[in-house]
Amino acid sequence: LADLTARSGAARVVVEVEGDPTKLATRLEQEPWVRGLQRDGEAFELVVADLPAAQRTVPGIIATEGLALRRFDIRERSLEDVFTELIEGQAGP
Repeated sequence: LADLTARSGAARVVVEVEGDPTKLATRLEQEPWVRGLQRDGEAFELVVADLPAAQRTVPGIIATEGLALRRFDIRERSLEDVFTELIEGQAGP
């Protein structure tokens, strides 16, 4: 699983803030390393191509938007997640 995860190159991060995260969602979607974003109330699940960039950048964006960071969790992906990403990456137009 570790080899497959490394090859697919994406990580999942859960970010939760205190306050209205609407502007934060818009701002995060503009980042080149964000592959996907799902919002659930004040929390987001981000799919990121560059985890170190997310770890460095997200807290600063949150502070700039005047929000407080409540949670920043890196989620391990399941074998199903990795398989799906690899298959979708191989699918042609």
